[in-house]
Amino acid sequence: MAVETGEFLKADIFIGENATSHALLAAMQEHKLIHYHGHADFHSSNILEESVLKLNDGNVTVKKLFESPILQSPHITLVACKSGQQNLNIGDEPLGFFTALTVAGAGSVLGTLWELDDLYASSTFTESFYKDLGNGIRAGKNTFVLDLAIAHQKAVRAMRAREETKGLCYWAGIILYGSPWLLFNSDLQ
Repeated sequence: MAVETGEFLKADIFIGENATSHALLAAMQEHKLIHYHGHADFHSSNILEESVLKLNDGNVTVKKLFESPILQSPHITLVACKSGQQNLNIGDEPLGFFTALTVAGAGSVLGTLWELDDLYASSTFTESFYKDLGNGIRAGKNTFVLDLAIAHQKAVRAMRAREETKGLCYWAGIILYGSPWLLFNSDLQ
């Protein structure tokens, strides 16, 4: 699914040994749209150090995301189990991947509240979500506005329409956090 998504978005693809923490963090500095399809662990007891995105060369912690230079990625999709979980800490502020990425510069983040079925749920959602994003609204000669909220809604509807993913556990935990729109130039870079 990663190859198909990358080709559709005209994006760099990092799979296997090329899916490294360095590659992910560098891509977040350069690209306007990031899609991470992998594994995440969320640990509410020590969110900063133990909640991680798992990559080939090691993990990227929530703390590392907070400390990253300002990201150039207005939207980041994390198709990774529990990537949307947050915990309220001192001061009643939410803490998790979403908070770290928006503090670092992301305008919006899409993630999951619980584990997803990789065979049906994540692939059905991803295919539908990006297909709808491809129907962006032209806002100028080479500029498009993508409605992330509508793409999310249509992807959830597509999941609810399929026998394999119509159950609440497949689609209800996929959430969009932050800006519902994404503005970019037609080259998707």
